[in-house]
Amino acid sequence: MTGERQRTDRIRVAPSYSTSESDVLPLTAYTLTGLAAFLGFVKPKSQEPTSSFVAAFGAEELIADGVLRESQIKGLSAERLGELAISVRKQRDIAKAADERRAAEAKKRAGGRVDFIPRK
Repeated sequence: MTGERQRTDRIRVAPSYSTSESDVLPLTAYTLTGLAAFLGFVKPKSQEPTSSFVAAFGAEELIADGVLRESQIKGLSAERLGELAISVRKQRDIAKAADERRAAEAKKRAGGRVDFIPRK
């Protein structure tokens, strides 16, 4: 995607499947759409990733982040896997935002002397 603006929340860094927090992307960065196209998991008319690919990729990202275990998704349909990935990601994002809010409040109370160390 040379010369085009790319949503950074859709860029992944190989081999971890995780998103990049940096504005500077390594050579191993790729998009979900690009990977789906490379592997042939795209819808014929739109060339967008198939729902099952997005669901599987989302679950793999959460497993790599330590939020899900493979045993939790084994045997699920693509539809149920997608629902689970969305639900778990929302819970993770809510917890992360709460952690950041508490850290900012603690820093404010301490006069800016406390550094936030995110939990994994």
